[in-house]
Amino acid sequence: ALPGKAVANVADQMKVEAFGKLVRTQLRRDLQAAREDIAAPGLTDAQRTALAGKAEQLAAQIADMPPIEPEGFRAVLPMTDLERAVFALQAEVWRAQGKPALRAWHAHRWEYLAPSDEPAADAPPSLALRMMNGERRADVLNLTNAAAADAELILRLEGLPGGANPPYATVAEVLHTGTRDAASVASALPPAQREGNGFALTVPSGMTVQAWLQFRPTNLPPGEHAGTVVVEQAGGVVARVPLRLTISRLQFPEEPTLLLGGWDYTDGTGMYGITAQNREAVIEYLQDHRVNVPWATSSVMPEGTYDDDGNLMEEPDTARFDEWVGQWPNARLYMVYVTGREAFAGAKVGTEQFATRVGNWAHFWAQHMRDLGLEASRLGYLAYDEPNETQGYANNEEWAKAFRAAEPDIVRFVDPQPQEAETCLPMMEQMTVLCPHRPQWLTHAFFPALFEDQRAKGRELWFYSASGPARTFDPFSYYLVQEWHAFAIGGKGSSFWSYGDNSRTPTWNEYDSERSPFCPMFIEETSVVSAKWMEAICEGSQDFEYLTMLQDRVKQLGAEGKAGPDLAKARDLLQAGPQRVLAMEQGMNYTWDQPKDRAVADQVRGEVLDLLERL
Repeated sequence: ALPGKAVANVADQMKVEAFGKLVRTQLRRDLQAAREDIAAPGLTDAQRTALAGKAEQLAAQIADMPPIEPEGFRAVLPMTDLERAVFALQAEVWRAQGKPALRAWHAHRWEYLAPSDEPAADAPPSLALRMMNGERRADVLNLTNAAAADAELILRLEGLPGGANPPYATVAEVLHTGTRDAASVASALPPAQREGNGFALTVPSGMTVQAWLQFRPTNLPPGEHAGTVVVEQAGGVVARVPLRLTISRLQFPEEPTLLLGGWDYTDGTGMYGITAQNREAVIEYLQDHRVNVPWATSSVMPEGTYDDDGNLMEEPDTARFDEWVGQWPNARLYMVYVTGREAFAGAKVGTEQFATRVGNWAHFWAQHMRDLGLEASRLGYLAYDEPNETQGYANNEEWAKAFRAAEPDIVRFVDPQPQEAETCLPMMEQMTVLCPHRPQWLTHAFFPALFEDQRAKGRELWFYSASGPARTFDPFSYYLVQEWHAFAIGGKGSSFWSYGDNSRTPTWNEYDSERSPFCPMFIEETSVVSAKWMEAICEGSQDFEYLTMLQDRVKQLGAEGKAGPDLAKARDLLQAGPQRVLAMEQGMNYTWDQPKDRAVADQVRGEVLDLLERL
């Protein structure tokens, strides 16, 4: 008889083995951080020997770790008792180095945070935000626990207008989660539970946990407001962190200028991670994060039936379309992916029948928009996705010609991925919106000139990104900076694949998915939890608004014949500011652990606000 446990299903066993390998890889990363601290100066030889021996024992336990069933597993660190033991060793090392039981410190909110990170210096932390009423901004406080037990903490905000823990301030507990790419990320933002007079946070022994403090003022008096973040443990104060909240006299606009979308497909019962149970919560979440370009599947726009002359005989059913539009009453643009069909209602693409039937179909839906009290220009479509060769170009060109001839106000959208700058031109000339792939823009030298020429000829430019593994990507470089880049090229829109794409696996257990998810938040079957990636998209949209406000003010003053040094500075900043933010974007260098100046967007935004207040 062969030794060991019998395997009844090889495929299932391979899945369990792959799952266990990912978990072990994360545990080994955690242990390596502790080993590096053990090898660093600051310990006696006896301490180093004892701690190194414990590390070897843990390494052996990781190697012999029994299989873990993926079902019901949550990849939130610490994921297992063994990982908790690894972090307990990290805490023991910190104590041996003479470090305090609890340290509060500050880093930029977009910086990568490993579970074993600690402050580089003993500088006392402080938090600062400058903003307008009507927008949302956040800052963070890091908490590192070297004690042998988990730290159960209460955070309380004092001294700000509105009293303790004012209603415009919230706290989220940043969770470390494992990814399929063998590196944990600190991005998930579940709301911290209210407990007594503050917000409850747990910092496991040997880990650094981050508190995400978000502010959404609406009517605070302008000026600087000094407050304090009070950290309590077991009823005693363990830290007082100064907090400065500066409110501009300017009001942030209610309606976003940037067209923001992400192929959410929230029509019907949804797709990917969007379910009948979580759809309303996801829609509310996306709208709250400034998304104003929802996407629907082709199911919302049925074909109807046509006679031999191409006349509409039986009108399409509008029920699903109307239900979808009703869920997004304030959308700026309703986008439908019509799936790039090679024929429509039996007529082949490129034929006269095709053009006639699509034209009558376009007439119907444009009129239906008007019947709903909406302009036809608030409806758009995508036919053939990501065309990069002759067939895709020709398909999109024929669809666009038919729509343009019948209902030119309906937005003709394409997300091209050309490999050269010539064969795509006839297609582009038919389009309303060109939405190039930003990662290709950063690597294809001919993209800027090609698309700038198209913009000069009247096409609207957007950006989209659809690269992976998105979960290990930097919220700053991949998400927030895209909005700055859109402004720099005269763009009007920004999109990401995809707000709903969870790889059809619960996002709290990415190890069990066949590929990395793309959704910039954490989706469960019945709910959604925010994450830094989506918060970065939202802040990027707000940054775009700042730049637009300054651009509009400069145009207004110029039209009035005004001049002066501040106006000249504003013109310069509108050109140089985005370039400063984009300066580090050399190719697709999105990985979160790369050293970058992630505060530069805040700095430029502050300069924009200075000029807006003076002008």
